[in-house]
Amino acid sequence: NSRQAPLVLLGDSITAGHGWSAGEGCRAPLNLAVSGARSDDLLRHLPLAEAAGADQALLMIGINDLRHGVPPATLLANYRAIVAGLERAGMAPVLQSTLRVTPLHADHQAINRQVDELNRRLRELAQQHGWRYLDVQAVIGPRGYRGDGLHLTAEGYGAWQRLIGPLMRRHLCPSDEPGQAQQPPGEDQHLRQQAGEA
Repeated sequence: NSRQAPLVLLGDSITAGHGWSAGEGCRAPLNLAVSGARSDDLLRHLPLAEAAGADQALLMIGINDLRHGVPPATLLANYRAIVAGLERAGMAPVLQSTLRVTPLHADHQAINRQVDELNRRLRELAQQHGWRYLDVQAVIGPRGYRGDGLHLTAEGYGAWQRLIGPLMRRHLCPSDEPGQAQQPPGEDQHLRQQAGEA
């Protein structure tokens, strides 16, 4: 594969704060997430993702927009533009649910209402366009958050890593036959179930 990085991760500090790995003997994903990023920042950073020439891009963005009063309609428009840019560059977008904040975070109820609505719209967009949508929130329990109510603990990252692990291994690990990455039996089915797919 002549591509520089088969898989990239895009997002804010929540994505940037973990050393993602597909496992021993596999290539590393390219983590282009930037601490503090909002959706308009990610839109400006798209040329970096395009230069990587990845096959897939895992995307999680939006909590900083909502925490700082960016109108949800603006956030959604930016999200659409980001995904359109990824597709133009030949990358299959993987939409990941924006994570809620816990009651330890200021204005958590108002923010979480907007997060829930954003995720509902993202799931609809994914269904309409044939993109994969992963409900990361579904695997992050209360102990998955740090004391700031926003960032994740090792336990939270572990749950997220297990969710996206099969997808990472398919793109980053060597295979016995072309196009057939090694993975334990039933792992892809588990991924689809966790992602809320049939």
